[in-house]
Amino acid sequence: MKDDEQKLCDSRVWWQKIKNLAEKFEIALNSKGNENSTFIQLDTAKFDEALEMYELGWWTFKEHVYGETAEEKRIDRHKIIALYILSFLIKRPFGVRVHPQNKEADRRLFLANELFSFVVMRDLLAAWNENKGFGISDNEKKWLVILFNLFKIKFIKSNPQKISDNPSCVTDILSLSQIVYYIEKSCVLPL
Repeated sequence: MKDDEQKLCDSRVWWQKIKNLAEKFEIALNSKGNENSTFIQLDTAKFDEALEMYELGWWTFKEHVYGETAEEKRIDRHKIIALYILSFLIKRPFGVRVHPQNKEADRRLFLANELFSFVVMRDLLAAWNENKGFGISDNEKKWLVILFNLFKIKFIKSNPQKISDNPSCVTDILSLSQIVYYIEKSCVLPL
């Protein structure tokens, strides 16, 4: 990033936790996938690019919304989570390889980046809510992962190099953050 783009954000404190989560996620998926000769690999360069994309997107969004007062303004956790999700779906740090003769590969493993985005959302919501439980049904999770997949397909087609302040991208951030808000409202369980 250029010097003038290098704005530190409070949510950087999550980066190491998210990196640790990604490493554990890779191991967990490989334990499932190796039963059927499916291999999931975390590309650390793409992962780091996603975090850099997040940070630049965070700053660009703040500048777009707050203008001259962006430096002192904060964005809420739902938009922060939306920016993380979008960054991981754009950069796709998890790669999936299947042995050519494997006819029984678990199709869900091809959604590794979408599933990881769900896990990041779930864990960040839990952390912001003092680690209260998270109750989302399997059906709700399935449809949320499908929504994430549709975002990913859109990004594959448009091949964005950054999260920008163009209307389409701002709409993605706002709509996804609203979804995260409603998920938090309905799925974080009281102690």
